[in-house]
This record gives sequence, C-alpha cells and structure tokens, in this order.
Amino acid sequence: MSSEKKIIKPSFFVVGAQKAGTTTFYEIFKNHPEVYLPQKKETRFFSHHYNKGLSWYLNNFFTVNISNTFSISGETDPGYMDNSEIPEKIHSLLGQDIKIIMLVRQPVKRAYSAYNMYKKFNQNTFKEWTKYNFSDHLEKEFKGEIESNYIKWSKYHQSYSNYKEIFGSENVKLIIFEDFISDKKNKIINDICSFLNISTDFNFDTDQHANKGNLPRHSVLNFIYGSNFFVKTIRSYINSHQNIKVFVKKIFTKPVNRLSKDDIDNYTNKYFEEDILNLEKELGHKITKWK
Repeated sequence: MSSEKKIIKPSFFVVGAQKAGTTTFYEIFKNHPEVYLPQKKETRFFSHHYNKGLSWYLNNFFTVNISNTFSISGETDPGYMDNSEIPEKIHSLLGQDIKIIMLVRQPVKRAYSAYNMYKKFNQNTFKEWTKYNFSDHLEKEFKGEIESNYIKWSKYHQSYSNYKEIFGSENVKLIIFEDFISDKKNKIINDICSFLNISTDFNFDTDQHANKGNLPRHSVLNFIYGSNFFVKTIRSYINSHQNIKVFVKKIFTKPVNRLSKDDIDNYTNKYFEEDILNLEKELGHKITKWK
C-alpha cells in the first residue's frame, strides 16, 4: 500500500452558528465519498492558530493518502461565524473561490440551547456563563453588564453580510436549522450537494441530529464529560459506540425544560427583532419558522 500523501485544500467552510447544526452537518457529510472532512471537526485555525501559517494548517488537517479520490474538502467550525476578521483571513490564504455554508437557528432557541450545554458541562470554565438564570443572562448582556455572548452569537445578519461581501452572494448559502432537521432535510441536503457540486447519489444518514440538549441526572455524566486524559479516553470510547452512547444518555440525562412560546416571542421581540428584519431584508424573504 502506498504511503504517499497529498493535500486537498479546503474549498468550503460551514461557519456556524453554535448549536445550529454544524455537528449534524459534519456527521452526515463526512461519509460522502467525494467529501473529505478532517477527523478533528473544529481545527480552530482561523480563530486561534492563524499565525502558524497555511502549511501547518494543510499538513495537519488536510493531508490524505494519494490513493483517496475525494474531490473536495472543507471544515465545519461555528467559531468562524462571529469574528469579523475570519472571512478576510480565509480569503487571504485560500482565495476567492470558496463556498460558505452558514447554519442559523431561531435566535432565542439557539441561545437557550447553548445555555443548557454550558450547564451540562458544569466546569469552572463555564460557571460565568450559567451564573444567572437564562432570562437574567439575556437582560444583563443586553444592558452591557456581562459578556455571556448569548445575544451576540444569536445575531446573524452582520456575519452573513461579511461573508457575502468577501466571497460574493453566489458563494454563500444560508440554511435554516429548523428546515435542516425537518421533513425538508432531504431537499436541504440535495441543495447543499448541488451548491458544493457533488453527487446527490449517496445514502445519507438523514436521521442524524447530533448534540441534542439534555441535562445530567447524575454527577457520573459530568465526570464522563470532564477534561482529564482518563476521562477523555472513556468519553471517546462511548462516543465511538452509538448503542452505548444512547444508553448512557438515556440513563444519566433528562430533557431540558422548554421555553414557553410566550417567552420565546418576548425575548425575540426584545433582543433580536431588528437583526432578524435586517437578515430577512438581505435574504429577500421572511423566515417564517422563527415567528
């Protein structure tokens, strides 16, 4: 077997938002025979390691056996959405001919999902992100008293506009998360394939919906999702065995409490109405699933 390697430069990026389906996208498309996605879902290169240079990025994440027949490669990283410098960084290193896929979710639901994710981790790193109840976090961030980013990361218009300005509207595709996990998902997946110029003739696992929000029933799950090496080994084993993963989550987690429709409507009107209107104006249509 040949040990020769080749580099496949990334030609598309899925840039977020956090808790809006990037992991689901990754799990679906990593099995497409024409698509190469790095084993490490989020390289964080353009947000944290840019100074290491393009060669480091490509050699560490986009080097494959020369016998592989992938036609395109890409990366999924929600952290590439809210930083206004990243579109230009991508353009500077990889050029104009890059496709951008932006996954977005009803802003309040995205923020609430993130809040519950941080509660699940229950580590010192995230204590400031769950110090108050969800409503208070939104209000304090809105008033500038804290920087929890629940509101900031649920505003999409400026990021969408930035990527369009750099790469052109024909190279930027915005996908509504609520469509991506609905009965429209097959059409959405086919649209993505057409956008990326890859075949739709593939048996996609459309039942994927990764990172569903649950809270731990027991401290054992917090232990499993801890950060030391031993715990990471256990977590890796569980995550690589789907039946075990489902069993563990069923035993040790419980569904999060849902926000009421009134709460969602009130928070949307107070914190996100202007941004949604601006996004709809740029798209040229209403986002009816967010009403």
